[in-house]
Amino acid sequence: MNKKFLVGITLFAVAMFLLQYRMPNEFSWDASFSTNSRHPYGCRLFDSILSTSMPHGYTITAQTPWQLDKENSGPKSLIVHQQFCDDYDALLKLSRLGWRVLLLIDYGDWWLEDTLRCKLSHHAPPSALHPLPPTFHSCLHWEEENDDYADSQADFEVMTRLVGTASLKSDSCWGIPLLTSNTNADDVVIAMRFLVGEGELTVTSAPLLFTNYALLNDAARPVATRMLDRLKVLPVVRIDKTLSDNHRNTSTPLIVFLEQPPLRLAIYLTAITVVLFLLFTARRRQRIIPVIDPPQNNNLEFVRLIGTLYYHRGKRDKNIGQKLDETYRLYETTCETTKEP
Repeated sequence: MNKKFLVGITLFAVAMFLLQYRMPNEFSWDASFSTNSRHPYGCRLFDSILSTSMPHGYTITAQTPWQLDKENSGPKSLIVHQQFCDDYDALLKLSRLGWRVLLLIDYGDWWLEDTLRCKLSHHAPPSALHPLPPTFHSCLHWEEENDDYADSQADFEVMTRLVGTASLKSDSCWGIPLLTSNTNADDVVIAMRFLVGEGELTVTSAPLLFTNYALLNDAARPVATRMLDRLKVLPVVRIDKTLSDNHRNTSTPLIVFLEQPPLRLAIYLTAITVVLFLLFTARRRQRIIPVIDPPQNNNLEFVRLIGTLYYHRGKRDKNIGQKLDETYRLYETTCETTKEP
C-alpha cells in the first residue's frame, strides 16, 4: 500500500477529530428530565450534584411508585415528574407512610382536581415564551417561615421560562402555599404542599427549576435548593423512566468512545477507511509480462570458431573433423558438470 495514502488518511482523520472536538455543541431545549441528558433541561448535572450533597444518599430508579411501595424499605423522599408517574394513588399512600414526595407537573390532571382539589391554570400563553428570554423575569416569594431559611432572603427574580406560565389554585384549606409568584400584579402559587398522614406531598408547576440549567443559573439555584432542602432529612430517590429505555451494553470500553461525538466520528472514519482500502486493494493487479527471448543454438558459431583457430595456426590435419567432434563433446561434458543443481 502506498505510504502517501496512509499518511493522507491519517492526517484527514486527525483533522476531522480536532474539528469536531472544537466545534460548539448544539443544545436541545426540550425538557427530557433524563439523567443521561447533558442538555439544559436534562438532569445529568442535577443528579450529579444531588448525589454528592444529600446527606442520607441519593439514588435514581426506573421503578414506579407502586413498586417502591412494595419494597417496604422505609420512608424516603421522592422526586417524580408527571410524565414518569402513572399511579398517583401510590404517591398518596407513600405520603401517608411518612414519605416526602415532590411532584413536578406541567399540565393539568383530573387526579389533582378530584383528590387534592388543586387546579392547574395558565396565567399567560405558553407560546409567548422564548427558549431563553433574557429580559422576562418573575418575582418569586418564599412563603415558608418555619424552616432553616427564616432569616434569609425570601424574594427572588427568576427567568420566566424556568418558572413557566402555569399556576396552582386550591379550593380547600388542605393546600399550603410554599412558593408564590407576582405576575401581572397577581399573586399566583407556584408550589404548594399538602400534609398527608405522616408525610407530605409537594406539588410544583415549575419543573424546569429541577434541571441542569436551573442549578447553573444564579437566580434560580436558591429557589431549587430551598425546595430540595426539605427532602434532605430522608434518603432521596428520583424516578427516571428513561433508564429503562437504555439497553446498551456498558461493559465494553467501546461505549465510552461512542458516547463522545468526536470519538464516535473518528471510529466511523476509521471503519470507512478500512472498507475503502479493502475495496481498492482486493481487485487483481495487472502487471506487464516481460518478453523472454528463446534460447539460441550457438553450435554453428562454435564450430566456426574452432575451425578458424586451426586454420590460423596452420594445422591442417586430415582428422580435423574428428577433433572438432571430440572438442565439442568435451565442451558439452564440461557444461553438464558445471551446471548448477
